[in-house]
Amino acid sequence: MEKYGSDKARFLKEIMDLMVPIEGGSIELRDFLNTDKWLSTDYTLSNPGSCKKTITWTEAIEPFHVMKYPVTQQLYHFVMHEE
Repeated sequence: MEKYGSDKARFLKEIMDLMVPIEGGSIELRDFLNTDKWLSTDYTLSNPGSCKKTITWTEAIEPFHVMKYPVTQQLYHFVMHEE
């Protein structure tokens, strides 16, 4: 890390060379709600999960970059300026 000194631009360029761009887009998410009431504390007497309500929504995902390789704690702290 010392080889960069105060050359932040060079450091950022080399870091970005190790990144993979991920395209943004949208994703449809889904959740299922059980609308049945529990009939008993004894699972065998109840009817869980037979009547489900589905909720769907769409979320936008902004483009981002991820590292090609695992990030070490040392690199993380260096980038985040935490020592």
